[in-house]
Amino acid sequence: MGDKTAVEARIDALLRNRRLIDAPTPGARFIRSGTGQRLLAGVPTISGTESVNVTGSAVETIALLRDAASAATMLPAEFPDIERQVQVLPQPTSLLPFCTMIPGTSPFVPVVPEQGVLGVADFADDGQPLPSANSEPTWSVELFEAGRVGRVIRVPLESLQDAGQAEATINRLLTQDFREALERKVIDGNDFHVVSNRPALIGVKNTSGVAFVNASLVSVVTALTSAVAEIQAMGYYGPHIVTASPETLRRILGETLDSTGNSMRWRELLPTVAGWIPTRRLEDGTAVVGQFSEVQVFLTGSFTVELRQVDDDVSRGTVHIGGWQRIAVWVRGAGAFQVIEDIAA
Repeated sequence: MGDKTAVEARIDALLRNRRLIDAPTPGARFIRSGTGQRLLAGVPTISGTESVNVTGSAVETIALLRDAASAATMLPAEFPDIERQVQVLPQPTSLLPFCTMIPGTSPFVPVVPEQGVLGVADFADDGQPLPSANSEPTWSVELFEAGRVGRVIRVPLESLQDAGQAEATINRLLTQDFREALERKVIDGNDFHVVSNRPALIGVKNTSGVAFVNASLVSVVTALTSAVAEIQAMGYYGPHIVTASPETLRRILGETLDSTGNSMRWRELLPTVAGWIPTRRLEDGTAVVGQFSEVQVFLTGSFTVELRQVDDDVSRGTVHIGGWQRIAVWVRGAGAFQVIEDIAA
């Protein structure tokens, strides 16, 4: 096993080169923890379950998720072609930047659902009440309870004894595995706590009041333009997102070609659509159209990493490593979304 001072020097050198001492990644926090330092010192086994909080708070988790979604899934803002002077507009491929992400300290989230934008601010003379939507029959209070979202992977113990590999492993748990799971829950989460029966993660497809539209009798263009118009009629003016399986998106965008094969005609047809985002969570032939700022993602506590060796881990030289955080997903305005089904092949 390595000397503790030598291990700390290795960690400091890695983080200093990466400029992560003042703004550490989750992986950097992990390798600086007691568990991380023991692994880097060459500890041969994990005793029991060891836990490390790798974000300082829910605020930090949100910032990391947003940065990862933007950095990993956006084309450069400008991509000039010297000869033709072509610029490629950035296209998002992640839903999270469009959702409303809210840090909290309590796992309990009281919410007030609404079908559409029911009221607007207006003038009220002194002594007169301000406009209110409290009399609307669709308003009611519902209590959500944040639940654990995460996964467990098996990795070679030796990879956690190398500072760079350990950092990359932990970062991926949050910025890729956890982020993808969270986006799936935004689309079709339907999770309740067994004991309390309180909702935890209810996505767009399972939110009461979200309209489902059959597109088998109309063109894709008609279905999309109608959906956006109806969403705007509910008071949700955009930006809007269309998300579907990669194959369905290919067919949708193919339908928006003009007679010259110009694939950018969709910008003229649907000017409020800010992105076409692929997902593996929707079956082929189904698309969700909506204003995803109406999806509220509540995060509480820190992102926690747990390590343990079970079954044949010791003999194989592996370790089970999991990462999770408590999350609640709630769609505030059901009228901000439509699910379009049976899009023709």
